[in-house]
Amino acid sequence: MKKIENLSYKQLDSELTVSEEKELLQLLKNDSKAKLEHDKILAVRGSVSAVRKSSFKPLFKERVMDKLLIAERTEPGITFFDEINFLSKKILIGALTVAVLLIGYNVTTTENLTIGTALGVPEVTLDDSYNSVLYSYYGDTYE
Repeated sequence: MKKIENLSYKQLDSELTVSEEKELLQLLKNDSKAKLEHDKILAVRGSVSAVRKSSFKPLFKERVMDKLLIAERTEPGITFFDEINFLSKKILIGALTVAVLLIGYNVTTTENLTIGTALGVPEVTLDDSYNSVLYSYYGDTYE
């Protein structure tokens, strides 16, 4: 069976030599299984060729690529950077809202209206600074 397959495929794909042609004819004449196998190979090849021809018209790949290029140029769509820009604006607006609310809370709850109290920064006196320096220099022994 292997010989008939090889000769059948070679006959379909290229020219057989004179000796191969005689051998194929001899196999088909003497062996009914070989003839059946040869007919199956011819039928399968014929049906595949028919499907291949009817599936795609000439220049199919070029038409598809042209349509893709045209669609890409006409529909810009949303890019990754547009998404980041959109999200960063929302985050910025949220952060500013929180900052304004905190500043408003600090202004209403303190008695002094200074920038330090509005921002919630504690007032540092000279004594606080001096004590901090001495504590860092002497450690726990300073009191």
